[in-house]
Amino acid sequence: MRPVIFDRPLEGIQVTLRAVQATLAAHTAVLANITRTLEKIAVSQSEIDSAVTTDTGLLADLTTQTAAIGTAQTALEAEIAALKTANPALDLSGLDAVNTQLQAAQPALDTAVAGLTAASDGVAPAPATPPVTAAATSANPGIGN
Repeated sequence: MRPVIFDRPLEGIQVTLRAVQATLAAHTAVLANITRTLEKIAVSQSEIDSAVTTDTGLLADLTTQTAAIGTAQTALEAEIAALKTANPALDLSGLDAVNTQLQAAQPALDTAVAGLTAASDGVAPAPATPPVTAAATSANPGIGN
């Protein structure tokens, strides 16, 4: 057998080099796609982090406001009781009824806050128990007794 002698020995090397260059170009395109995907993921994560920060602030504000409502309800009940004591002839049943409605709405707010807190913490909320106050039981004798 006679050895193969190329008329142009660099021709084979050039063909191989072009094939390697084409393969590298294809790999470079794949890496560029991967880079774009990672950049999108990084942007998405920063958007998620920003939303979590915003929601955490809103949750803290909601918790503060819910506590303030509870405090205001207690103060309103005390004021109604003081008015009754100071002025027994006054009919304060309308104020008692409004205060009872406010107190009836509070457990739903407590449950909503507990649910939001649990969602942000990943913990299931404990069921809220509605407060029973003297005004609520005196205005509605069958409720809370």
